[in-house]
Order: sequence, then C-alpha cells, then structure tokens
Amino acid sequence: MVRQPTERRSIWADAICINQDNDQERGHQVSVMGRIYSTAKRVLICLGPDPKGHAECVASLLAQLDKYILETAKDCNYVINSFPYPESSDPIFSDPRWSDYKVMAEHPWFERGWVVQEAGLAAEAALLWGAKSIPWPSLMRVATWLIYRAQAITKAPRTGINYLHRMLHNRRDPLISMVISGSTYDDTPLRILNGARFFKLPDSRDRLYAILPLAKETFKLAPDYSRHVQEVYFEFTRDYLLPIYGAKFLGHVQHNRDTIETGTSWVPGWDTTEYNYVVPAQATPIMPNSLNDSQPVYLPKSRTLRVLGVISDSILSRSEAFTHQTSIDDIANLWRSVAGSSCPLHYSPPSRLRAFLSCLYLGFADGELKTWERQKAAYASRLTEINELSDNATSEANHYKIVGDAWFASKEIFENEEEDGQLYPFSPMLGRGTARDWEEWGIEE
Repeated sequence: MVRQPTERRSIWADAICINQDNDQERGHQVSVMGRIYSTAKRVLICLGPDPKGHAECVASLLAQLDKYILETAKDCNYVINSFPYPESSDPIFSDPRWSDYKVMAEHPWFERGWVVQEAGLAAEAALLWGAKSIPWPSLMRVATWLIYRAQAITKAPRTGINYLHRMLHNRRDPLISMVISGSTYDDTPLRILNGARFFKLPDSRDRLYAILPLAKETFKLAPDYSRHVQEVYFEFTRDYLLPIYGAKFLGHVQHNRDTIETGTSWVPGWDTTEYNYVVPAQATPIMPNSLNDSQPVYLPKSRTLRVLGVISDSILSRSEAFTHQTSIDDIANLWRSVAGSSCPLHYSPPSRLRAFLSCLYLGFADGELKTWERQKAAYASRLTEINELSDNATSEANHYKIVGDAWFASKEIFENEEEDGQLYPFSPMLGRGTARDWEEWGIEE
C-alpha cells in the first residue's frame, strides 16, 4: 500500500530519516516534527500485514457507522448533544465485526506516544492495514460515538483509542463531536500531558518533547537529550507551569517510590502512571479573600515550593498503594480494617461503607447513572459478602441486610440520611415513608 504500483512517491519516515544515535541531530529534528506532519500532503499510518483478514471487516464496519453518524448528525440539524442513543436491541451491539475492531484497537501502534502527532496534526491521514486503506477521520468519529453513545460496546471490546487522538480530531471537526458528546474536549497543556501518561515512549523526556507540540500554546522548550529527565521536568514546571497555573498544577503531581527519591516532590512526573485521576482545584474559596489569591513561592536555594494551605484533617493510617492488579479481596480486607477500626470516625456506622466507596470511585460515574447506582450497590453487597456479613446484620443492628444478590437498606438509614439533607446512594428506597426495618419485611433468603 505504501509503494505505488505505477507511480513514484516521496516518503519521509522518521525512523529512517533521523539519526537516532545522534542526540544533537535528534533534538533538532524532534523540534520540527510537528511542522513536518502538519505540512505533509498525506500521512500514512502503517499497521503492517493483515494475514487473517481483519482489516476488510473493520473497514466495512467503520464505513457503515461513519455514514450513519454523518447522516444522523445532519438529521439532528447539528444541535449540540442531540445525537440519539441506539436501542439495546440494535443489531450493531452484536455485530461480529467488533471482534475485528478489537484486534485493530489493540495493535501496538495505538500505544505509541509519537504517533499522536503523526495522525492528529496531519491535513489528511489514513490507516494502511494489509490491502485496506481506512480514513482516519472515520475512525475518530466512530471512536467518539462509542465513548458517548454506545458504551456497552466499549466495555467489550475496549476501543483502545486514546483521548488525545479524539481531542485532536475534534479540533478539525468540532461540529460532529459536539452533536455526539455535547461538549468540547479539554485541550489545555495540563490535560494533554496527563492524557499522554499511558502512551509508550522509550525516552521519558519525550513526555514533554513529543506531547507539548499538541497544545495550542507555544512553549520554547528546545529538546535536549543530554539533560537528565528529572531536570527537564523540573525546569519545565518552574519556568512554565508555575507562572501559568500557580498551585493548580499540583493536582497533576504523581510519584512512585523511585521518583519520589530521585525527583522533586512538587514536580509532576509525567512518566508515572500510578493513577488516572487529577485532583480538581478548589472552586469555592476556603480561605479569606485576602489570602485566596496568594501564589506559591519558589525558593531557589532549596528548590522548594512554599504554598499557603489549610490543614483539614490528619491521616491516621494508610493502606498499600492500589494498582491495576489490586483485587476486590484486597479492597474487602481494607474495608474490614476500616469498619472495625477503633479510631474515631466522623461517619455514622451505616454511612461508613458509602464513604469508603466514595473514596474508591472518586466521584466518577461510569455510564448511565441508574446503572451505576445499581453497580455500586452490587459492589457493596460483594464487599460485605466477602467479609462474611451476608447472613447477619451489622454490629449496629437494623441498618442493612444482604439477601442473595440484593442489598436492602432499613428505614432507619433513610431517616438518618434525610436528617443530614442527603439520600442514601446505593439503591432505590423500598416502601418510602411506610417501610419497616428488614426484620419486619418477611423476606425469605
């Protein structure tokens, strides 16, 4: 597909045209990569051979869905967030071609960090896979539709299409994305750098050199591969993030046991992927206005950052760090220690499990809200089941009961929660206003 059968074609391939062993040449070429891809006549994304014929199925699936997306958006008069959700009975959910799509989405190319520039900055781009050529915009529109309108498909298989790919396409085609998603993509430098954490980049310095050109802002950061990665991160934070964002960038700080020893604690380690969450900036002032606008102060001699803050609580103990390998049994063990702790807690016994789960999902809801509430209830049920509470009420009687796979809350819980101006989040109330405690409901296990 790259070589034309009858015509000459001029090709520029970075792996061949840049001397990867020469830091000076490499640094110079990296500084102009964005310009190279944005001015190219066409960018070819080569996924390699396709001996099992997946590409033809993917190409037909994307062509079908892209046509549907474009026609439906037009029928919606391009009204923001007006794109319909497919019915659960729609044959598209059981289309066998999604297995071929999964093979494509799991291709190593989609994990590479440098390729975001290649596809996202190109005036025209196409995926070459086996004998098929797939338009990049078609893939991006379908990927956006999957995320915002057909999440049942994205669960299995996962789309594998990173946020940054979709964000860059949104810049070129914002109208369709707005009709489907109802919002624009956050393309601030901090969001872009955070979104690139899960890409694979052999050189950690390229977390800045390869990703920053995607931002609308211009950073005069000359690639220098002779500098240590921690120094590159430190100077970028001191010279750019601190003056622009003040203390807000601190929500992006991540470290592991190695980087906290070798780096500067207040400097984000962009090569660390301990968790995929950004601590949001406080929207409501928690200090007097005279102090609220105070900016962090950098102390050059000690390379420390002095920040004004408020002590809101104390940490009495901590668990081991959660990873992608953390199991529900590990979490159940942690819940057992929290529930049985003798430390003074500010939560009433029936509210402790809710507070515990709130810490786990960090305020995020995955998918449709009602479904998410049922999933939380099921998770709470599973935690208590693991801790052998299935056949008994809590030590504080008449709070909740596990019956099979169902989680039943007592009337007392709802009355306590309503006094605080809140409703219990796990499940719909049964017999609201007239409900009796579960012991009086006559439920047979």
